[in-house]
Amino acid sequence: MPIRMRVLAGNQSGYGRVPMRGVQIGSQVIDRTDLAAFLTREMAKRPPDWPVYIDGDDDLDFESIAWTIDAVSAFGAKVILLTPNSKADLGERSSGHH
Repeated sequence: MPIRMRVLAGNQSGYGRVPMRGVQIGSQVIDRTDLAAFLTREMAKRPPDWPVYIDGDDDLDFESIAWTIDAVSAFGAKVILLTPNSKADLGERSSGHH
């Protein structure tokens, strides 16, 4: 089964975007510092041509999404960033505030 990650926003500390507090994969929340070890284990179990899907909380800063994409790309995986439009195409509702 392809890996789908949701980058979780941390606590708001003022105005603007919020840094990440971790990555959720299924029901498991992985700390940023443990992501490389998780990917080392998981990427070995799957076909190399399977993409990794990434989305994030609406108020998350872009730097955290970029960091996660870079972390996954370092393992040679194709990354598919799920945007509100692409999730709608998959029949999913956007999470967040409208």
